[in-house]
Amino acid sequence: MKFLMPHSVPLSSSSLVSVIFIAVLTLASISIANKFPYIIQHDRSHLAKALAPKYPEVGLPSPKGPTILDPNLKAELVFRGLRYPTSMAFLGPNDILVTEKDAGTVRRVVNGTELQQAILNVSVATYAHRGMLGIAVPPLTTATSSTNYGNRNTTTYVFLYYTQAQTHTGDDVSEGKQPLGNRLYRYELINNYNKLVNPKLLLDLPATPGAIGDGGKVIVGPDHNVYVTIGDVGINGHSTKAQNIQNGSEPDGTSGILRVNQDGQPVVPGILGNKYPLDLYYSYGMWNSFGLAFDPVTRILWDTENGLIFGDEINLVEPGFNSGYNKIDGI
Repeated sequence: MKFLMPHSVPLSSSSLVSVIFIAVLTLASISIANKFPYIIQHDRSHLAKALAPKYPEVGLPSPKGPTILDPNLKAELVFRGLRYPTSMAFLGPNDILVTEKDAGTVRRVVNGTELQQAILNVSVATYAHRGMLGIAVPPLTTATSSTNYGNRNTTTYVFLYYTQAQTHTGDDVSEGKQPLGNRLYRYELINNYNKLVNPKLLLDLPATPGAIGDGGKVIVGPDHNVYVTIGDVGINGHSTKAQNIQNGSEPDGTSGILRVNQDGQPVVPGILGNKYPLDLYYSYGMWNSFGLAFDPVTRILWDTENGLIFGDEINLVEPGFNSGYNKIDGI
């Protein structure tokens, strides 16, 4: 495996405009920064070791809603009542599939109204970052129209990424059972968009030793391949070369953006290598990520990368990009 030093990429005007397509909330704490000033100058491993047993979670949202700084933009409430939504995919302008983390469900919201029954319910591990995490629907081709999603004469795929439980939802919390893995499945959407069937396992990725850093964002790129994010799956006790740890174990499909075709096969040729799992990696050195999008103009990939407590990033990702793991932070 060839490792590259982290690098910055100059932004074109079109790339700057495209930032709007990938939203990130930067969680900064002045009090923590003052208490741990060394983490600004050094890597995050010091704070990671101190906080690892607690599995830090994201902060609470503002009770007043999002703050809009651009007068040309506004936030509009579409639907209220989802339980811990993590990701969404559009079937049409007002037709949305939404994943719920701890329920293991996929729900459909049409014109601001939720269907009574979930269109899918699976057993997921739920501790910390685990759960039902990501969803993607391939864009319609010019040969189809929006009315063809779920049509019985077409096959509409829906890609789901979730932490699969051993027996039932939350058994990692209630019974201490380790999850089966962070898994990418391909489902088929049928029955007038109201049911997901025929799951096909495309990727079976680690979900241990820790319960954070599971990633889970899924998108279908302009090349029709499927891209997923996965973090380091735990702060301590899991060190691989994909994290820029030279004496770490061989990459195991964590800490990177992975890419497969819609049948789950690695894209040939591989970017970092042609042996599994190196042939899966589009980029590496990732702490964790919940955001992924292709620039609709340049078709270049963007991602967000979580800071442990602060220092979230927005990155322009070229093939083979090294995100730096704990040596590089956002501002």
